[in-house]
Amino acid sequence: RCFRHSHPSREPYSCHEIVEPRTDVIKKTESIQTFSHSGKCSLHKEKLTLYCSDCSQSCCTKCKSMECHRGHSIILIEDAYSDLKISLNNSLSKLDNTQAHVTTSLKCQRDNLKDMQVGITLTYNGLLLQIVTYMKSYLMGTLTTSYNY
Repeated sequence: RCFRHSHPSREPYSCHEIVEPRTDVIKKTESIQTFSHSGKCSLHKEKLTLYCSDCSQSCCTKCKSMECHRGHSIILIEDAYSDLKISLNNSLSKLDNTQAHVTTSLKCQRDNLKDMQVGITLTYNGLLLQIVTYMKSYLMGTLTTSYNY
């Protein structure tokens, strides 16, 4: 599965499943980026200190008491940042492990391919030797028969 914006459309990638980035991660990242740029609520002009997990957006203490966030899971924005950072680090770790596994598998397949190529070459040479030996024997037999007549 590949992201459209980072994926060439030519071989060998043309058969890959194209996916877009996860919207929940994008929303969290954008919300935290908004916080880091302005740090103030656009409605109440207060400092953004909270994060609504249900809406995936930063909010101020006044926003928290509004109807649109009532009953939602509200956490400190620093905790949301820490959670997102941990989640991204876990994803990065999984990607690193997957990359290592793919690299190892690719090396193993290349080694197997080399072994198969050696086996095919040995079989080819063996068959060629059998054909040459048979042809020599056949021609020698034909010459001997012709010479005797």
